[in-house]
Amino acid sequence: LITINSDLNRYSFVLTLCHEIAHYFANKRYGFSIKPHGKEWKDIFRSIMEPVLDKMYFDENTKKHLCIYLKDPKASSYANIELKKCLTDSRDGVYLEDLREGVSFKMKTGRVFKLVEKKRSRAKCLDLSNNRLYSIHKGVNVTPLI
Repeated sequence: LITINSDLNRYSFVLTLCHEIAHYFANKRYGFSIKPHGKEWKDIFRSIMEPVLDKMYFDENTKKHLCIYLKDPKASSYANIELKKCLTDSRDGVYLEDLREGVSFKMKTGRVFKLVEKKRSRAKCLDLSNNRLYSIHKGVNVTPLI
């Protein structure tokens, strides 16, 4: 049984569907002892996505980032921040990656943080309610506080 969130745009829907179908074929071919997002799954996922890339219209930027992602796909396409930007609605706010260090921001949960330091894919952020540091993915949508 495959279930997919109903709020995805068409690109995210197709990518998620292909991701889940790849799990089905990987388990059917290799059994359940393989890693969920291991080499076997990655190879099958790529083979499913290649014709989709050729047949489905993607704008050039999205197609470019999909090709980069497919070289070594992760469990989540949102792990690639640039691909996430292509696949999500920018009206959801800004990305943590786009803020300057020192800026305070609010998460969708209502928690307020201050961006302390950017790392490769995550950022050190200070929770202003308890003064504890947290590592937050730079691809998360936030609302900057001015």
